[in-house]
Amino acid sequence: MKFYICGNEDVDYLDRKICKLFFEFTDEKIDFQKKKLKLWSENDDKVAGNAFELGSNQSYYMIYDRGTG
Repeated sequence: MKFYICGNEDVDYLDRKICKLFFEFTDEKIDFQKKKLKLWSENDDKVAGNAFELGSNQSYYMIYDRGTG
């Protein structure tokens, strides 16, 4: 499991909220090339402003073979 420190700002840059965004690469396959990616914040409380929504039904990652040379 890894994490990034991220944050939100309002349009006037006055209200800033910082949270940790955790992610985990799983071995659970969606199809031939895609594997599930789990994403969550340390505080999913919408009142605190740290919740987020993903733009898709399921996050995933793909592994590409770039070859050598």
